[in-house]
This record gives sequence, C-alpha cells and structure tokens, in this order.
Amino acid sequence: MFDTKTCASAQPPPTPVIQFVSIEIMPTGDGRLAVSLAGTYLDEELLQFVNGEIASARAASLDEALTIIRNAVAETLGLSAQQKGS
Repeated sequence: MFDTKTCASAQPPPTPVIQFVSIEIMPTGDGRLAVSLAGTYLDEELLQFVNGEIASARAASLDEALTIIRNAVAETLGLSAQQKGS
C-alpha cells in the first residue's frame, strides 16, 4: 500500500529573490509602446547573477504600459493588491 499523504512540512522550492528589475519602454512603428521587464536574481548554487524575462507586452497608451509594469512587478515580488497600489 502506498502512503499518499503529503508531508505537512513540505514546502515548494523558494522563489529566487529579485535583486533588481530592468524596464524598457520603446515606441513602435504603429504608434503603440513595447514594454519589456527583466529581473536579475542571485543563483545561490552557482553564486552568480542570472537575468531573466519577467514580462513583454505591447500597450496602446502610457497608462496601459504602467499597468503592465505594476502588475508584472507585483506578481514577481508577490505583493498584495494593497501593496501594489490597486
């Protein structure tokens, strides 16, 4: 018989701690904005900084671009709705 109970102390692997976030906003030929966010975190096993994409999207306005940025950063850092300013 197999024991299918999960261990109460079992935790998911820790989310890497973001060291900093780079944000790029650039105009596109169709009048929209391309928004790109990348995060850098420390890989504690290799002891080196790793850069990875957080989000990439197109926005029709600056307000929409800022909403994309706010939501991506909040999700990455695990912020609540109150902390992210909603």
